[in-house]
Amino acid sequence: MWRIFKRATIGLTVVGTAAIAVDTVAYDQRAVRVGRSLLAATATAWDFYNIDPKNMNSEHNSRIHRRVAERIVNTCRTNGGLYIKLGQGFTTASHILPPEYDILRTLHDKAPVVDFYKVEKLFREDFGRSPQEMFKEFNPVPVASASIAQVHEAYLEDGRKVAVKVQKPHIRGQIEADLLCNRLILYFFDWFFDIPVIWSADHTEAQLRKETDFINEKANGEKAARDFKQSGLPVYIPSNVDSHCSSRVLTSEWIDGVKIDDAEGIRQIGLTPKTVMDLVIEANSYQLFVTGFVHADPHAGNVFVRVKNGKPEIVMLDHGLYADCSPKFRREFTELFRAAILSDHETVERVVHEWGFTESNLLTSLILMRNYSNEEKAGHLRSTKANDIDAFQNRAKQNLRNFLKDTKKTPRDLIFVSRSMNITRANNKYLGSLSNRINIMAHYANQAYHGSVKVKGLTARLTDASFNLRLALIGLLFDMMEWWRSFNRIFLGRETKNFEDLMDNNVKDTLSERFGMQLPKDSFD
Repeated sequence: MWRIFKRATIGLTVVGTAAIAVDTVAYDQRAVRVGRSLLAATATAWDFYNIDPKNMNSEHNSRIHRRVAERIVNTCRTNGGLYIKLGQGFTTASHILPPEYDILRTLHDKAPVVDFYKVEKLFREDFGRSPQEMFKEFNPVPVASASIAQVHEAYLEDGRKVAVKVQKPHIRGQIEADLLCNRLILYFFDWFFDIPVIWSADHTEAQLRKETDFINEKANGEKAARDFKQSGLPVYIPSNVDSHCSSRVLTSEWIDGVKIDDAEGIRQIGLTPKTVMDLVIEANSYQLFVTGFVHADPHAGNVFVRVKNGKPEIVMLDHGLYADCSPKFRREFTELFRAAILSDHETVERVVHEWGFTESNLLTSLILMRNYSNEEKAGHLRSTKANDIDAFQNRAKQNLRNFLKDTKKTPRDLIFVSRSMNITRANNKYLGSLSNRINIMAHYANQAYHGSVKVKGLTARLTDASFNLRLALIGLLFDMMEWWRSFNRIFLGRETKNFEDLMDNNVKDTLSERFGMQLPKDSFD
């Protein structure tokens, strides 16, 4: 019996090793990666099942969240490629995740690079020539590396300095298996927690496939450049070198600048962080409300600032992931944002219900990232209330399930539009919430609204005046809070909450009241 067991063990080991070797060499480790991900998802589901709902801030729950966060990071880093991109998506939900998940931000750090001989092989497959033959100079050591590509510094024959973005070779072979695994995990969580999440899979997968096609990225950048030329905003999109581009290689002009989260670097080039962030929010708002063609990944690594002709200019990079919104969605989104400022509850309810949601207060609060209630006046920022956790948890799942009542109606554009807005909000908050994000966005929403609806009659003009008055009041509140913060910091030596902090707390109140989500105080940081 022992001999049979021993032989069986040896046989299984040999077969398993051979299978892994074949999967690694011929199939880019697809099976291994899927298996690793499914195991991690199963362990995570079990951990969440053991969360104590009556004591959300307990050490027991903190250990679970820490274990889950570390598991996500380790799985994404080990699998690499698209998994890092998917893991980075969790960081855009930093405003609703407990602080233990801050470790997910490390997924934005420099990703592993691929060996140069693989880069040469890819160039020969796509162009029939090596990088050394195509460029006057080509640095084999990448200057940056992300989830699906790395960037090399190079010079063209005419002496122009360029950035060469090269897709990592295994991405194409792995993407379909990775997306299938992501879909299986969504199905599992949809079933296990009885909460609708699978509805977003088709649109998300389609966008991620587009992101791996650099011809699509090239077209996105060129369209965005045309849009911004019409805006009058100081926003620049680097031009491309068509002859040196393929579906896996993108060659663009080299741009030197300062990352928008580098406050000290911004000051060193003679600008202020507030001036820069105002422009960044304006650029995002212009895309959201005016063009509807929205950069969906505007994190600090993709947005620089430089001084040109003595003035600041925003430089936007990496145009692979965009939300190309339908005119209908852009119009409704503009109406919703403007109506929330005006406390036009009828319009808010109409748009929200047309989108298949039942909770107008929560959805509008999450979109604006400030509290909205159809029972209160616009601009009112209420204080946190003590609530009964047991009662919340008993109704939380039902409310969350009902929140998305009809996912067939839910506009898929909202997925990446929300992502873009939240990344911009996080950029502003990282610099200390120096810019009045709500007012800047509201001005562009109003501009877009009047672009499609001509103001006629006394009632319409009074409504517009009311809108501007409300923005002025919000602006006054913002300025008073900034003055109070400065007074406390300079004369009392203490830090107080900024405008974004206060709005974050109000949204947490809404989540708490409607869904029983008891979030830690710093879960929006």
